[in-house]
Amino acid sequence: MKIGILGCAGRMGKMIAQQAAITSGFELIGGTVRPGSLHEGMNLNSVCEIKNDKNLILTSDITKISRLADVLIDFTHPQSLSNHLQIAAGTQTPIVVGTTGLTSDHYNLLMQTSQKIPIVSASNTSIGVALLNVAVDFMARILDPSYDIEIFEMHHRAKRDVPSGTAITLAHTVASARGQTLKPEACVARTGQRQEGEIGFAVARGGNIYGDVKVMFTDDNEMIELSHRALNRELFAKGALKAAQWVRHAAPGLYSMKDVLGLKNL
Repeated sequence: MKIGILGCAGRMGKMIAQQAAITSGFELIGGTVRPGSLHEGMNLNSVCEIKNDKNLILTSDITKISRLADVLIDFTHPQSLSNHLQIAAGTQTPIVVGTTGLTSDHYNLLMQTSQKIPIVSASNTSIGVALLNVAVDFMARILDPSYDIEIFEMHHRAKRDVPSGTAITLAHTVASARGQTLKPEACVARTGQRQEGEIGFAVARGGNIYGDVKVMFTDDNEMIELSHRALNRELFAKGALKAAQWVRHAAPGLYSMKDVLGLKNL
């Protein structure tokens, strides 16, 4: 299958290109960069440090890449999402969106566009985090409300969104299981006593940590921790390619990694 990578010169874009180049069944047909980027017009193979027989040139022409690709993969910036979805819908190209820091407006746009094309949207494309979500849902449904729930996450110093998309996704899982409405912005900078039923966040940034997340269920007698630690970015790239394989043959709709892995009903 032919893969087009949006934001190909970024950290995740490069990693996905590298994995696509060595994974059987994928053909990398091109990548995009933002208009005016220093990488525009440069050789993709050189920028992404891969071996490819084709002379692929990085371009800001997203429509061109979208027309050539069977599936697009987007790990860019929330501000670019609207344009990327519009182009993907116009060329009828399925898309995997791994961009984080999305707002409710972005999710509404994803839902609207998914009526035209299949979309996998995932704040974290790791298979392990998808399984963690299933386990957290199970725990939140089984344990009674006396258990306080706190979510800790730590990422590299350059990460912009706080809390991380992974943490917010886990919090939505907990809130849904408990029949609550999530208000993460009220819990990040806690002051005073913990409120009953609150889903709290603790956030840390430093170094080059790829992702470390814990969900803690605590009452007066015990603490139960569910956790996931990413040891490299390669696992996110492999998950994104797995999502691309799956979404290529899906009907229009908005999907998650649980759909990709067949975990939707768990």
